[in-house]
Parts: sequence; structure tokens; C-alpha cells
Amino acid sequence: MPHAPRTKMSQVWPPHVALPLLSREVPYGAARLRRLRIWRHSPARSIHAIEFLPGMPHRWHDSRRRKPQLSLRGGARQMQIAPVFERVFKRIYGKPCWGVRPSYGSFLTLEFGKPHLEIREPVVASRNASAKVRESLARRGACPKGEWHLWIYCCDWVVLFNRKRIGDSSTKLRIRRAADFLNGQKLIRFVILPRRGQSVFEFDLGTTLKTRPYDRKSEQWLLYEKGSRRVLLVRADGCYMYKRSDLPGNHRGWKPIGISPSRI
Repeated sequence: MPHAPRTKMSQVWPPHVALPLLSREVPYGAARLRRLRIWRHSPARSIHAIEFLPGMPHRWHDSRRRKPQLSLRGGARQMQIAPVFERVFKRIYGKPCWGVRPSYGSFLTLEFGKPHLEIREPVVASRNASAKVRESLARRGACPKGEWHLWIYCCDWVVLFNRKRIGDSSTKLRIRRAADFLNGQKLIRFVILPRRGQSVFEFDLGTTLKTRPYDRKSEQWLLYEKGSRRVLLVRADGCYMYKRSDLPGNHRGWKPIGISPSRI
């Protein structure tokens, strides 16, 4: 598509003012042109705007709003993701998830690897526990678990297939629909965006599970490893913890997900 001829203006105008002025100067022979390109550069703000002729929709893009996808940048230094994420997730890549099911509230659990049976013996509940909790803890529990157990915890999440929403964390029906759709798909890629507090789990059949925080403190998800007896936790404020799953955690164990190359 041909572009409108370059036109120099005696004064710098904002795009919404410059557009009508420039459109008047387009020659009669260029009536078939559909859009004008307006460039403005200044030390304070660099903007590239594509403005369409009257009657056409317009698009505005501010370069300052661009955010990194896989890394954090601060000046000339590039921040990278803590290597523990790659070490942990590369063991799961290519393994199908199974036993995907909803849990309490909007929680979602996924199993990876060979199944084994976990048995929980009866537990005496505290005095403050409700009758329902006491009844549940008084029974022996048995359920199959995988070598890796992914627990989508206190966060908002959505399951997409080719950018189409399959289910999300908003209702029980949508949670069940997402769980059934995920079951059996192989995890092939994991991406984390610490500044946004978002995580992306990509599967081989074109499905994506995305999580995002609904506050700045809650734990987003937990990944349990049976072999090492460790758990990887991610928090909404861009911190993580990798610890023994049978030991209580403490606030000193949290580390930033984005680190400088010199600390790797």
C-alpha cells in the first residue's frame, strides 16, 4: 500500500491536531491512500503513532509501555531468572499431566511422572476446628500422586487453547472444564514474569495455563518433588523459595526471582 507523501509542518502538533491538517495537503491523485504515518521524536518522549484518515480507526503506541517478556532490564545490566527454575522444570518437560482436578475454592492440582499412593493416617483436630474438619481428619485418606505435584494456589488463572478461553478460576463449572481439557497434555515450556507476578505453562497440544496474582503477598503456586522431597514456591511479589517440603519455611528463605548475571 502506498504511503502519503512526506509533509513538513512549520510547528510540532500532537497527532490528533496534525492529522486533519496533513489530510488537507494530500494531493488529489492520492485519494486512494488509506492512512498517514506521523513520526515525532523528542528527548522527553519517543512516540511512534500510526494515524488513519478520518473515518478509520487509529492505533496509538507508546514505547515506554513495553515490558520485557523473559528477562528484567535495568539500565545496561540485564536481569535473569534464577537458575533453579530451569533445573526443576527441565525434569518435567515432555511428561503428560494427569489427575488434573479442582480442589478447595479455585485451587487446581496437576500430577506429573509415575503415580504412587499417598496414605494419610487419621489426625486429631484442634479444639477450634469445625465439626466438618474434625470428621474429615478422623478418617484415613488415600489418593494417587505423581513424582511432581503442581498446586495452583492463591492466584487468578486461565486456560487457553489457540488463544481461545477454555476455562478459568471464576466458577466451579469453568474450573472443571479447564481441568478436563488439561488432563493428558505434556508440559513443554515454562515462562515466569517476576515484575508482573505472572507464570505461563505451555503444553504440547497448543494449550496454555496462565496465572496472575490477585494481591501482592500470596503464594501463587507450589511444585512438590517426590524424589528430592523439596518444594518450589512462587510468591506474588516476585520472590521464590526452594526448600525441604517436610520442614517449615521462614521469611528469610524467600529470594528474588530476577537476579543479576554476576550472582548466577
